[in-house]
Amino acid sequence: MNDSDMKLMLDQPEPTFDKARYALFRKVLGKVQHASLYTHPEIATAVSVISQRMINPSQLDLNLAFGILRYLYGTVGNDKATLCMKHSSEFDDPEFKQNPAHLLSDADLGRGRSRTGFLAYLYFNLVGWKSQKQTQVSLSTCESEYVALSACAQFGKWYKGLISDMGIEVAYCEPIVILTDSQAAQNLANSTVELNNKYSRHIEQRVSWFKELIRDGTVRLTWVAGEDNVADIFTKILANKKFKQFRDKLLHGDRRIFRKVAMQCLMLHLQDLSNPSLNIPCNYCNCHKPTNFMCITMDEQHSLLHVTPPL
Repeated sequence: MNDSDMKLMLDQPEPTFDKARYALFRKVLGKVQHASLYTHPEIATAVSVISQRMINPSQLDLNLAFGILRYLYGTVGNDKATLCMKHSSEFDDPEFKQNPAHLLSDADLGRGRSRTGFLAYLYFNLVGWKSQKQTQVSLSTCESEYVALSACAQFGKWYKGLISDMGIEVAYCEPIVILTDSQAAQNLANSTVELNNKYSRHIEQRVSWFKELIRDGTVRLTWVAGEDNVADIFTKILANKKFKQFRDKLLHGDRRIFRKVAMQCLMLHLQDLSNPSLNIPCNYCNCHKPTNFMCITMDEQHSLLHVTPPL
């Protein structure tokens, strides 16, 4: 399925209902959808787009569904088109304190409602993904990207708690890193002032909620170039060359290193002090610059921060 096929599908007239075609379309779509959920995330966008025609599919829609099925048949025996999990030796080093989970987010401002796409990695291996139309019409690219970041952050907040409960303790005191290729959305989220202009006033609650996640260290935003943002495969139908390029990166993991300096959880350091209320190291938290961490007593609600180890 390519961009021209998608344009033909969206612009075609309403077909006459055919019961046999309807049953065959649903049967084929069910099979490819199962593959998109478990073994072939690269077809998630194509399956999501074609699913919009489920009520009354045309012959073109049926041909496109069979096209996805033929693609899946062509991936048999192709190592590049196989979802794989590889051991990451970096995480065997006890001094390597990077959070093993990170996410990539992207959005496409298309006709009507935009599409949100994001994916999650654990120990550099792909473990989760999503491609879905947004619930409202966005008025700008910044808004569509911000809505996608918000959806990604909601998943990331739940995901951080999940892997923490599974025993990955570093996730408690390391923020979930979200990569985005939208500098406008990143600047809006990281801004220390409360912006309320024509581009953000209608999403003010979403903006405030996301800012809180960044301030309390739950989430950290990082910019990534558009040609390296694999989440783009979940927002639109890509050209064949770019699709294969992103597919290979998607299925074989993302081995970016975000933190090269070993960090120490500040709360763990305070627990080792004889009087934690009087002996607080004056260090900056990398995710809360330029605000110092303040604490009166250990009975206060803990904030999971991280600093360079004191000398």
